[in-house]
Amino acid sequence: MANADPVIYAVGDIHGYVDLLDDLLEQIERDAAKYQGRPIEIVFVGDYVDRGPDSRGVIARLRGWQPGFSLTFLKGNHEQLLVDCIREPGLDVGADIGQDRTFESYLGYDDDLAADIYWMSELPLTKTFETGGKKYLFVHAGIIPGRALADQPERALIWIRDEFLNHEGDHGFIVVHGHTPNGTGWPEIKANRINVDSGVFFAGRLSAVVLGDGEPRFLHAVAAEGWSDDV
Repeated sequence: MANADPVIYAVGDIHGYVDLLDDLLEQIERDAAKYQGRPIEIVFVGDYVDRGPDSRGVIARLRGWQPGFSLTFLKGNHEQLLVDCIREPGLDVGADIGQDRTFESYLGYDDDLAADIYWMSELPLTKTFETGGKKYLFVHAGIIPGRALADQPERALIWIRDEFLNHEGDHGFIVVHGHTPNGTGWPEIKANRINVDSGVFFAGRLSAVVLGDGEPRFLHAVAAEGWSDDV
């Protein structure tokens, strides 16, 4: 009997690095070809913009990608900050988030910016799937432990860190998230969560986890040697 469980690819924080995104999407398409007859779900956990050189190119690539799979794009805190800055001119979000590079990528493309801001504002915050007998929650940053999903505030879902990251108890599902790279430049697997943010803006590595085919495994797009010299 054919396996009807989905194979799920969850992609970590992209942050404007369209070349690495192109590489990773090609890897996903090649990898997914092995699973003929099974549903393929691709989930992007947010933070498509800021820090890297081509946020506009990243959004264009994501919105134009048509691999024949089911695609889910979640909202990250950087998308929400960009929406807030457009809607509230003069809002100070701090220089360290790299938003200046996002606006540079949109210079001369006002229509694209307007359309992409609307797209970002409408992105969902969570997605749930079950595959291989395990339940997964996909979210940008994490959740408040012990609180029902329906009662999670938006700010927690896109901003939370220590309260979630330090919690070792069972959530009732495995949380797949980004938002907080662990400093090693690699994704990580814990008993109750999988972190797919491999720190692309400092490590030059964009990662995706593959779920639904035995133990979780990772695909990586890696920048050329010397890449970090220009960061």
